[in-house]
Amino acid sequence: MRFRALMLLAAGCGGTQAPARPRAPRSLGTVEIVRRATPSVVTVRTDRALGTGFAIREGGLVATNFHVVQGARRVTVQTADEREFAEVRVVGFDARRDLVVLRVAGLALAPLRLAARDPDIGEHVIAIGNPVGLERSVSDGVVSALRHIGMAHDLIQISAPISHGSSGGPVLDDRGRVLGVATAMRTGGQNLNFATPASYLTALAEEGGDAPISSLPDDRARRYFTGCRAQDLVTIHLAVKDALAVAGPLARKGRHKDALEHLRLAAADLLLRVPRCRWPRNDLLRAAARAERATSDQAAAREMWRIMTAIAAELKTALR
Repeated sequence: MRFRALMLLAAGCGGTQAPARPRAPRSLGTVEIVRRATPSVVTVRTDRALGTGFAIREGGLVATNFHVVQGARRVTVQTADEREFAEVRVVGFDARRDLVVLRVAGLALAPLRLAARDPDIGEHVIAIGNPVGLERSVSDGVVSALRHIGMAHDLIQISAPISHGSSGGPVLDDRGRVLGVATAMRTGGQNLNFATPASYLTALAEEGGDAPISSLPDDRARRYFTGCRAQDLVTIHLAVKDALAVAGPLARKGRHKDALEHLRLAAADLLLRVPRCRWPRNDLLRAAARAERATSDQAAAREMWRIMTAIAAELKTALR
């Protein structure tokens, strides 16, 4: 009786109670997730590729894969109601993680929420994309694994099918939040599909860039310098810049022999200093051989000048 009386007294005096646990967000059915998300998913068409994108912020910000727009001269974004927008600028990109955020002038779509968490292995996911041009197709599956690819970045392995054209589409959890960006499929295995975590998009959206599509780096130019170390690129840049700065005035004064000698010395120095840079070395060796066969100092100097300016252009493109 005494214990009961004490309890009643505590209650009457406003005794504390355990705080209520916050409710977990409500899971949505697949149909409802698709109904809500589809209007925010767009088709991204270029003169070179077809892909998918989705709105991530107000003001026309759209996320997609970097490879979808890389090297493109024209980009068109089409909404679910078939409106088309052709004024597209680059806000931020991450070529290594295959992500880009675009600003599409005049586009007003409700942004999808990005999940601020890592997915759980085995949880249900839904992918929306444009496989082989079949717009806004829906597939589902589970998170199969979380992968770390070398020193590059994490990938989410999913069983939801991804086909060509689905690149850049959202991979959603059961609350309609974007867990990842559909990125790649592996053709050598059965149903091996991958997405890049959506968390990487936040920093890109905040870069605030306003650059043309043509400003994106060219992967072909990057491959040209495969094997080169960072210091090798600096060496090439400085050597080529100095060689052209000296040889140019000499050639304009008609001193072709002096210009040729300077370019040859610069090429020989580079061949010794950048042994890992296979393609620039091969081009320098071929140019030197052609210069040896030239019928005049002027023609030989022109050959060496041509390859030096070509290497400089490749480097500028690769580092954009």
